[in-house]
Amino acid sequence: MAYFPMFTDLSHKNVLILGGGAVAFRKAKMMLEFEASVTVISLEYDSRFHEISSAKQIVSIWNPDYLKTADLLICASSDHQLNHQAAADAKALRIPVNVVDDAAASTFIFPAVIHQEDLVIGISTSGASPSAAQWLKKQITALIPDHFPKMLSDLKKLRPRVILQISDEAKRTGCFKKLFSIYMDRKQLPESDQIDSILQEWKSL
Repeated sequence: MAYFPMFTDLSHKNVLILGGGAVAFRKAKMMLEFEASVTVISLEYDSRFHEISSAKQIVSIWNPDYLKTADLLICASSDHQLNHQAAADAKALRIPVNVVDDAAASTFIFPAVIHQEDLVIGISTSGASPSAAQWLKKQITALIPDHFPKMLSDLKKLRPRVILQISDEAKRTGCFKKLFSIYMDRKQLPESDQIDSILQEWKSL
């Protein structure tokens, strides 16, 4: 079975992580990159957790009450039975849960992620081969031009201006493609007067 890729806004969502080892650290760090509010539950913590002080760290055994404010649960402890119990607790409350290295016990799985500012690419083999996903991640990362993240930022800022001036959807799409093509060639946006000319050209077509 293939998994459907769905991108979701994690900013200010409460992500609960069970476990304090290396895997839990990596998951916590990733969630913080996407501006989630992270709480970690464990009796012991990997020393690297001091690097992510913005993640709340609670020294405790698992208690289902921790799920009362959780939007998402990641089970990353070394105790497989505990992971399964916590996952069952989350499922009972219809809270999305990932059990690391156990897709069957999860309601969602993590892809291999490429994250460069606004650019996010997720690669999944639906659990068939994480090694293959990591290989693809390296291949795809090597293909991304260095200026791509800044280009996306610049085009994002320009987008409202294009939408305001060009009401026709087809013309607007053509204009966006033109601006993208110019940026890819020059590695920067045209001057403001040139942008005005491009917008007027597509508006009058």
